[in-house]
Amino acid sequence: MCAAPSYLAAHRAPKNAADLAAHACLHNTLSSTTSADRWHFGKDGKTTVPVRGPLGANNGEALRNAAIAGLGMIYQPFFLIAEALRNGEVVEVALDLPPPPDLGIYVMYPQSGRVAPKGRATMQ
Repeated sequence: MCAAPSYLAAHRAPKNAADLAAHACLHNTLSSTTSADRWHFGKDGKTTVPVRGPLGANNGEALRNAAIAGLGMIYQPFFLIAEALRNGEVVEVALDLPPPPDLGIYVMYPQSGRVAPKGRATMQ
């Protein structure tokens, strides 16, 4: 859970998941942890929180850029926001509920053992 410093300066940072109802939430339309109107939290991912926001997209980079621009809160995997966190473009916002466990990323490759360079890079 992250937001741009400019967004947090203009809006009180949420302290718990229920506080998200008062925030602009940028949601990923393809994610299993977010939907247009609910975000999922907790160890089992079954705790849902109603959210609303100005933007929904099926592209994490677009949502990250919108968050950097100060349009709202973002709930995305670390690999999509890591650089923005390091650069201070967004800051982490800790809530009372943890995100659900990682879903993982899987790679399929031919049995012949010949894997394209992009595939090998992904598997490392």
